[in-house]
Amino acid sequence: MTKNAAFHLTVAAILTSTWSLDSSHSKTPTPVCSKGLFYEKQNSAQAKCYMSSRSDRFNGDSQYYKLCSKENVAPTSVWCHDSVESGLRCHFHNLYYDSRHGEFVFVLGADSLISGIDNLRMLEKLYLSSVNGHNAFQIRLSVLPGKHVNIINCVVKFEGKTLISGRFKPDNIHHVFHDDLLPSYFTIREFCADMDVCKETLNIIFTDEHERGAYWDLYQMFTRKVMKLQDLSVDENEWYCFQDTYIGLNKMSVWYQYGFGVLQGPVKKQFQGAHLRQFANFVRDQLGVKMQFEKQSGVLLSRKLNRKIINEKELVDAIQGLRLSVKDYEEIAMKTVTLEEGNLKDVISAFSEAALIVGVHGSALIVGMFLPPGSVMVELWPYGIDPSAAPVFKTMCELDGFDVIYIPWTNEDFQNTVYHPSYPSYYGGLSHLPKEEQDKVVKSLNADKLTGLECCDGTEWLFRIYQDTRVNVGNDANLKSISVLKLISDGVKRGKVLLSSRAYRDRYLKDSKYPGEVRMLRCNLEREETSTKLYAKWIDPWNVEYLECEELNFEVVMQSRGREEFKKYRTHEGTFLKKLAFNVDKLDLWVTCLCDGFESPTSYTACL
Repeated sequence: MTKNAAFHLTVAAILTSTWSLDSSHSKTPTPVCSKGLFYEKQNSAQAKCYMSSRSDRFNGDSQYYKLCSKENVAPTSVWCHDSVESGLRCHFHNLYYDSRHGEFVFVLGADSLISGIDNLRMLEKLYLSSVNGHNAFQIRLSVLPGKHVNIINCVVKFEGKTLISGRFKPDNIHHVFHDDLLPSYFTIREFCADMDVCKETLNIIFTDEHERGAYWDLYQMFTRKVMKLQDLSVDENEWYCFQDTYIGLNKMSVWYQYGFGVLQGPVKKQFQGAHLRQFANFVRDQLGVKMQFEKQSGVLLSRKLNRKIINEKELVDAIQGLRLSVKDYEEIAMKTVTLEEGNLKDVISAFSEAALIVGVHGSALIVGMFLPPGSVMVELWPYGIDPSAAPVFKTMCELDGFDVIYIPWTNEDFQNTVYHPSYPSYYGGLSHLPKEEQDKVVKSLNADKLTGLECCDGTEWLFRIYQDTRVNVGNDANLKSISVLKLISDGVKRGKVLLSSRAYRDRYLKDSKYPGEVRMLRCNLEREETSTKLYAKWIDPWNVEYLECEELNFEVVMQSRGREEFKKYRTHEGTFLKKLAFNVDKLDLWVTCLCDGFESPTSYTACL
C-alpha cells in the first residue's frame, strides 16, 4: 500500500488494525492514534500519527502541514510596515490560530522579535481585505504569554509562505478581480520572485465565511493550495501554526472605493495601465487564453436575466451596419457574449481581441481589463442615472497608459425603459415597501437623475439600475437620447488616432527617462591677472544613449567657499567655462543631467 493510500484510511480502519499498514506486512504493531489523527509509517524505524485528512480540507495533500504535535511551540515574531496607500502590513513567523476561540494568537516569548510597530496593540490596525472603509475585515488577534504554551494541545504546522486575507463578495466577478485577485497578485509579487515556484509552495487562507463560489478556481491561479479558514477549524482542540505568513494586501491596484461613509468614486493612486495589463497577461496565461491579433471583433455583453437590452438584435445589426474598421484590419464583426450562460474564459478571450465592447453597467464590465489598447468601451446606463454615480469602469479605462476609450450612453427617454417593481428587493423590486413608498420611488424616476452614491443597496439605486432599456440606434427627432451609433463611430475614430499618435508609441518610454549620474566630473581654477577662470568637464551618464532623449542638457550649480549664494547655469555640452572674481580660490560644484526634464542624481566635486 502506498504512503498516500495509508494516509487516507478511515479512523475506524486504523484503530481496529493490529499490524503495520506498510506494504511489507512486517509484524510491527500499529500505534494507537488519538482521535482525529491518522497513522502513517514513514520508514522501518519511525511511525507517526498525523492529522486527519478530509478530502475537502487540505485537498488531499499532506504536504500542506507538518506533524500534529504540542512540542516545540516556537514564539511569534513580526515585521511590519505602514503606508498611506496600503495601510499596515505585516510578515509573521509562527503566527498561530486557535480554533476554539476563532482568533489568531501571537505567542509572546523571550525570543519574539517585533519590528515596525511600537507595540502589539498596533496589530489591531491590520486589515484582511483591500476594500476601503469596511469594518468587517479587522483581524481578531490575541496575545499568549510564552510561559503558558502548555494550554496548546495540538499544533498543525503549515510549511512554506502563507497569505491570509478575506474575500469581500466572491460571487461578484468585479469584486473578485478588483478587491481580491489584483491586490493578491501584487502582494505575492513582493515575496515570490518566481510565480511558477510559488504556485507549488504558497498557501492562501481566506478568513471570510462565504461559500467558495463560482470563481474559486480563479484564486487557484496563484497556487493549488487555497483554503478557507473555517474548513480547517473542525476540531476545537487544534491550533494552527503558519510559519511564514503575510497579512495586509498591497493596495496599489485599488482604483475605486465603494462609498463606505463617503460618496463612492475613484481612489487617487499611481497605478498604471501597464500594471493592469501585466496582471491581465498573467490571467490569460494561467487560463490558457491565446491572443488573436489577426482581426478584431466587436462584442455586445448581453444580460439575459435583468438589466436587459430590449432591442439587443437591432443594436447588434445596427453596429454591424456601420462597417467600422480598426487599424488595417477587416471590418469589425459583432458577436454577443454573456457571463450568465457562457464561460468566463471564453468571455476573456472575446474581450482580448475586441476593438469595441458595448454593455449595460454591471460587474461583468470588469473583464474590460483584457481589452487591447485603442479599443472602445461603451457603457449603457438605464433611465434616471447619471454616469457619474458609479464611474468604476470609466476610472479603469482612464488609468494612465491603459489606452481604452471610455464612452457612456444614457437613456434619456422614459418610454424606452421598463422598470420592475415586482422584482425581489435585491434586484430593485419594491413589493417590500408600503404602497405610498413604492409610488414615491416610481415618481422619482422623472425627477432628478441619481448622482452621488454611498454604499451599498439604496432602494432608488437598485430600482433604477435594474431597469430594462431600449437603446436608441436611429435618428428619431422625438427622442432625447443620442444615437449610440454616433458615439461608437466617434469612439472608434478616437481609438485609431490614439494608436497612431506619438504619445501612444512613446507611452512606455515616458517613465523610463531617468539618466544616471554624470561620470568623471572634474574641475579646476586658473588664476589670471584680474580674474579666476573655472573649467569643468564630465562624461554623459552611461544610460543616456538608450533613453531617446529629445532634449539633453545639464544644470551646473556652483558656490564659492565661505559664501551663501548659489549660482545656476544650463549647458548642452559636457564642458563648462566661467570667468570668476579674482579672489575665488575654492569652489563647490554640482552637475545634474536632465533628459526631457527628468533629472539624474547630482554629482559633486570641489574645485581648487
